[in-house]
Amino acid sequence: MSESASPLTPDDHEVIDRYLRGELDSESSERFEVRLLAEPALLDGLETAEAFARGIKTAATQEMVATAAAAATIRRRRFAQLAGMVALAVMLLIPSVVLVRDLQNVDRELDVARDQVAAADQRAEEAERRADDAEARRSTDADRRDTEIDQQLAALRSENQRLEQQIATPSVNVPVLTLAPERSAANQPSQRLTLGDSGSVVFLLEVALPVASRYGVVLRQDDTVLWRGEDLVPDSLDTLTISVPSSLLRTGVHTFEAKPSDGSGSTTRLRFDVENDLAD
Repeated sequence: MSESASPLTPDDHEVIDRYLRGELDSESSERFEVRLLAEPALLDGLETAEAFARGIKTAATQEMVATAAAAATIRRRRFAQLAGMVALAVMLLIPSVVLVRDLQNVDRELDVARDQVAAADQRAEEAERRADDAEARRSTDADRRDTEIDQQLAALRSENQRLEQQIATPSVNVPVLTLAPERSAANQPSQRLTLGDSGSVVFLLEVALPVASRYGVVLRQDDTVLWRGEDLVPDSLDTLTISVPSSLLRTGVHTFEAKPSDGSGSTTRLRFDVENDLAD
């Protein structure tokens, strides 16, 4: 810059700035360029302004570059962080998915186990109920049998007492019926017995010849056996004497069957008819 050059005015700086920015029209630009040739101070100011503008532009560019680099770095860091977070989320998600699947499998297995336990409990309850029912039936049957046995024992005791009294008391006017073998069983029995108040009836059974040493005797009415005796010995008159309680006899035809105990000989059948059944 020349020492004789006058300093630039504010208007000169404004015109320089407008010239650098391209805001002057063609006529104003021509006048400004003519002045540059004539005024060294104005030329220096233009050069200074240009240098300053280039410096500002360079600084701005550098700042923009630095800013862009910093932004890129930030983006890279954020991307790395995001990638890390995504990787971490995936790493956490995969075990979670596996865990959820395992938990679902465990739930299904638990449901199956619960169903099996419930079924087992139901079977156990049913078995216990059947056992209780069976025990109740056994108890009822046992009670019924005990009652029947008690009743039978009571009846036997009563009958024994009656027989003991009957034995201890002398019998008077005891009916005695002599029975001989009949030729035909199709006819009505010739012997008829009318029961009275006597507690027993004495039967004299004449057995068929030859007379055996011992006999087995059965008293029956139709197909019902009323009394049975074994190894009965005939007396000197070849007669079997049997005392029968009147309570055994019923209205109708009765038959004594006497068969030798050794199996030899024939069976003697002796029939009689009973009237006035004491059990009626």
